[in-house]
Amino acid sequence: MFATRPAVTAAFLGTLLAVPAARADGPPGTCECAVTSAAPSPAATPRLPRWGVGLHVASVTMPGAMDGGDTSYGGGGLQVRYRLSPRWQLELAAAHVTEQDVDAAVARQLDTVALAAIYHLRPAARWDFYLLAGLGATSDGDPDASDEAKQASQVGDVQLGGGVERRFGRIGVGAELRAIVQGEDTPEAGAVMTNAAPAEPERGAGKFTLGATYYF
Repeated sequence: MFATRPAVTAAFLGTLLAVPAARADGPPGTCECAVTSAAPSPAATPRLPRWGVGLHVASVTMPGAMDGGDTSYGGGGLQVRYRLSPRWQLELAAAHVTEQDVDAAVARQLDTVALAAIYHLRPAARWDFYLLAGLGATSDGDPDASDEAKQASQVGDVQLGGGVERRFGRIGVGAELRAIVQGEDTPEAGAVMTNAAPAEPERGAGKFTLGATYYF
């Protein structure tokens, strides 16, 4: 009789251990264990194109050298952009503009070039707002002027501004406004600046552009 007690106890314990196992291995719906749901994966940041090339029309307004009034220039150019990161981009832009004063006997022409760093506030959005800062140069744009004359007329500047761009797939269409602070001796197209010419103080200018860029 006493020999059967260990056997009965062992059988009882075996039954208790077998019940959870049977529930776990049973048909669907019989498991009472808690099910941990997988955490949703964060949305992946869309990959942005690294390069961009495009064209723009430009309107430049700067103080006149003679009468102190403002002089307007109009023309166009091109830009090349390279993306360093989703928010940071480098841009090299060049333009050729012509004086818009119809009363002038010979319309002055200017060549501009600038290298700017662009900070995008909404790089992955369709409407992308950005800020920029860069360095540029303006020189005589008369096609008949010699290389030496163009080099002598070149004036450096600092540029600050911002813009907005609307994305249509790989094409971006945008508007941009820049404030330009030029150094001394703002160039007059058609006239080579000499050392005898009086130096002029730093002066400001404004540049407004409308452009389209293809990204790839």
